[in-house]
Amino acid sequence: MGKWFKNADIPDDSELREELVCPFYTFREERILLEKKDDMKKRGLSSPDVTDALAFLYLSGKRGGVAEH
Repeated sequence: MGKWFKNADIPDDSELREELVCPFYTFREERILLEKKDDMKKRGLSSPDVTDALAFLYLSGKRGGVAEH
């Protein structure tokens, strides 16, 4: 999704931007692991609904759905 994200026409949306930069992440075996939503909630952050919607849009395109890239 990272490569797609760099080339996609992503809206300039402050809520999306905040959701993308707030979660903690780590690396394991060359993979990026994002912070769990429960852990984000414990830190006082809300659920990243807009970011989830973007990820589902990406997945729909990967599976031949509406979002072609």
